[in-house]
Amino acid sequence: MEAIKLHPAIVHFPIALLLLAGLFGSISLFVKREFLKDLMLKCFFIGLIFAPIAVITGILEEQNLKHDEAIHEILVKHKFNGFLLTFFFLVLAIWFWFRKQLIGNTEYPLWIICLLVGSALVLYQGYTGGEMVFEKGAGVKPMEPFFKTEEESGSGHHHSEHNESKNNMNNSPKKDTMKMENETKQKMNMMNSHTNKKKDSLKKKKELKGMKY
Repeated sequence: MEAIKLHPAIVHFPIALLLLAGLFGSISLFVKREFLKDLMLKCFFIGLIFAPIAVITGILEEQNLKHDEAIHEILVKHKFNGFLLTFFFLVLAIWFWFRKQLIGNTEYPLWIICLLVGSALVLYQGYTGGEMVFEKGAGVKPMEPFFKTEEESGSGHHHSEHNESKNNMNNSPKKDTMKMENETKQKMNMMNSHTNKKKDSLKKKKELKGMKY
C-alpha cells in the first residue's frame, strides 16, 4: 500500500496563514483597528505551528522522491529556505511574546516589516515548490518512469546513491584489509607448499642412495 503524501496536504496551511498575517499586519499600520491586529496574530501563530510540520513531512518524503539533477538543485534551495523561514518566524514569535506589553508605535511597525520579509521568504518557498512540481514534474506519478530511465542511464539522481557511496567508502578499508590478509595467507601457503616439496625431494634422494648401497 502506498504511503499518503502529507507534505502537499499540509504545506498550504503555513503558506496561506503566514501570508495573511503579513497582509493584516500591513493594513493594521494604516487602519487602527484592534481586530486587524488580532487576526494578524492568530494567522501568524497558527501558521507558525504548521511551518515545522511542513518542513518535517517534506524531509521525510524527500527520501523517496524520484528526481534528476535539475530538480535536486531546486530541492536544496527549497529545503534550506524552509529551515530559514521557520527559524525566522520563531524568532519573530519570541520577540513579540516577550515584548507584547511594551511594544510601541516605533517597535510595532519594525516588527511588521520583519513579518513582511518573512512573507517574502514564504512566497519564494511556494515558488520553488511549484517549480519542482509543475515545471519539473517532481512527485508526479506519470513522470516517475522518466526519472527511473534517467537513473538507469546514469543522468538521474536519487538519495539512495549517496547512501550507497557512503557505505562503499566505509566498507572499502575493511575490504582492503581482508584482501591483504588473503594475499598474505596465499603467500604463506605457497611458501609452505614449496618447503614441503623440497623436503619430499630430499627424502626421495636419500631413499635412492640407500637402495644403491
